[in-house]
Amino acid sequence: MGCANYTITFNCVEAETINVVYIVLNAPEYGGGSAKTATIRQNWSDGTTDSPSFQRTILMEEDGISAFETVNGQESSGAIPVEASTVTLDLLEDDSFEFNTGKHSFKYLVSNTEYTEANINTLIPLLNTTATITNPSDGTYRSTFTYNNLSDEDYLYIVWDLRYSNQRTLYFGAASDSTACCSGISGTYYLNGTTFGSATMIYTDADLLIEAADGYYANSQSGGSYREIETVGSEKQLNGNTVCASCASNSYEFEIDPTQIDNLDSEDCSTVTFTSSLYKSDSYPLLQRNDVMYTDAALTTAYNGNNKWIAIRKPGFTQIYFAQIDGSGNVLYLYICF
Repeated sequence: MGCANYTITFNCVEAETINVVYIVLNAPEYGGGSAKTATIRQNWSDGTTDSPSFQRTILMEEDGISAFETVNGQESSGAIPVEASTVTLDLLEDDSFEFNTGKHSFKYLVSNTEYTEANINTLIPLLNTTATITNPSDGTYRSTFTYNNLSDEDYLYIVWDLRYSNQRTLYFGAASDSTACCSGISGTYYLNGTTFGSATMIYTDADLLIEAADGYYANSQSGGSYREIETVGSEKQLNGNTVCASCASNSYEFEIDPTQIDNLDSEDCSTVTFTSSLYKSDSYPLLQRNDVMYTDAALTTAYNGNNKWIAIRKPGFTQIYFAQIDGSGNVLYLYICF
C-alpha cells in the first residue's frame, strides 16, 4: 500500500482594526497666555499581556479642545486594547495644573460613528464615565474601564474631561443689568470656569452644552457683578465682568394716591390719600414733564399709569400735583392741585 503526503496551511487569524480617538477637553481658562499643561497616558492589560503606553504632554487651549488625535491599528497592537482587556487611563499633573476629582473625569465610548471636533457637543452626552478615580502616587490620577467591542465597532473614543462645570445661582434680567443686580429672577446655571469672572459662557446644563439665553446675569444682589450674554452673528458671546451699581436708593421718592383718575373735572385735593410711592431718577429733585416714574427705588420697573391721572407729592411737602402718566411711566402733564 502506498503512502500519501498531505500539506495543511493555516492562515493567520486577522485581528480587528479600530480607530482609537484620544481627546482632551479643558476649561477655557486653563488656556491662554499662562496655559496649563498635563500629561495623559493610556495602556491595557488582559491579565497575560501588559501593553506599551500611549502618552502625550498636553498644552491646554482656550477653545477647550486641547487634543483630538486618532490612532488606527489592529486590536492588541501597541496601546490599542484587545477585546475584554482592562484599559487604564492616567492623568499626570505638573506644577501648572491641579486635577480636581470632584470636577474632572475620564470617559470613553465604543461607536460605529465618526465624531470630529466640529460635532464634539454631539459626542459628549454619549460618553460613558469610567470607574472611581484613584490617586496611586503623588500627582497621578487613574481610572479604568473594560473594553468590550463584540460588534466590531469602528471607533473607540477616550476622553480626559478637564472641563469645569461650576454650578451657581445667578440672577437674570432680560433687559437691563440693574434688573439682574437688584431684582433678577434667580436660577441654577453652570459656568465653564472656576469663577464667575473667568467663565467664557453660562450654561443651563451640567454638561455645558446648552448656552443660556441672551440677557444679563448677576452673581449676587448685594454688591455683586454682572455679565451679559448676547448673540453676535450666529454665535453667543459672554461679555466682561462688571460691578453692579448699588441697589440702594439712588432716586427721589414721591408719595402717591394710587387711584387712577380718568379726568380732573371734579377732583378735590382734600380727598386724596397717599398710601404708595413712586420713584424717579436723581438727576433733578422736582417732578417734571417727561420724567419716568418707577415702582421701585432701584428704577427697574416702570410704573403703568394707563394714560390716567394720579395725585402725587414729595414727602414732607404740602403741595399736591396731579400727574398724567402713560403705560411706560412717562409723565405727560402736571397740574397743581388747588
